[in-house]
Amino acid sequence: MVAVKLLIRNLPARTQRKDLRRLVREAFKQSLLTQLFTREEPEILSCDRFRAIDPTNGDTEYWCILVVRPESAAERVIKRLHSQSIAGRRVVVKQYIDRCGDDRRYLPQGDGNDPPLPDSLPERRRPLIIEPVEDMTSDAYQDVTSIDSVRTERFR
Repeated sequence: MVAVKLLIRNLPARTQRKDLRRLVREAFKQSLLTQLFTREEPEILSCDRFRAIDPTNGDTEYWCILVVRPESAAERVIKRLHSQSIAGRRVVVKQYIDRCGDDRRYLPQGDGNDPPLPDSLPERRRPLIIEPVEDMTSDAYQDVTSIDSVRTERFR
């Protein structure tokens, strides 16, 4: 089974790891017919929360990187949660791509003989400060505890 990393952006600040896991487990749900023919049980392998701070203006955004398997479950999570409103915030859910040595900005362009993209290109990305976020100890925040609290903006 192939594991897929998902990025969930624009989360409410008080969203806890257990709330995210509950939402994703509900997004995993399939029809009974599909369950009969599926051999792979959806699974959350990891769930890490981050705070992204833009030092140029002080804006803060909360993210989560989930690792789920199989790939079909990851596709269902993207389809069901992308652009949904969670506790009043529209979240972005997409497949996470690691940017490492094979980043297209550092590879030769065209037929392989062209030089890499100019050094100025990587600087176009927002210079964010990324920090891991620990869960709060209080269970008082219940706005994102079920998929029922997730509403699609386009159906309002």
